[in-house]
Amino acid sequence: AKAEKDNEDLAVRMEQGFAKAEKDNEDLAVMVRQGFEETDEKNDKRFIKLEQGFIKLDQGQKKLEQGQEDIKLHMSNIAYKIDIIDLQKRIQKVEDIVLRKKK
Repeated sequence: AKAEKDNEDLAVRMEQGFAKAEKDNEDLAVMVRQGFEETDEKNDKRFIKLEQGFIKLDQGQKKLEQGQEDIKLHMSNIAYKIDIIDLQKRIQKVEDIVLRKKK
């Protein structure tokens, strides 16, 4: 009878231990899930910041490209003006020569 009682006590203790272990496993699973959810939220925020950063970089690059085009246009206008000035000087020299010969 004592052995039977001891076996019953052992069975009860084992059942309680298994129930506690199951509860601990469930608690651990909840904690792990929460950890993953928090990590997902943090990563989502980081990805949003990265996307915003890429948008700003893209906008900045477009501004730089437009500025570069503006500079090229300005430089080509300067080259054109220099050509005109050079041609004016050459015409003036030719006119001076022609006028000297007429005198």
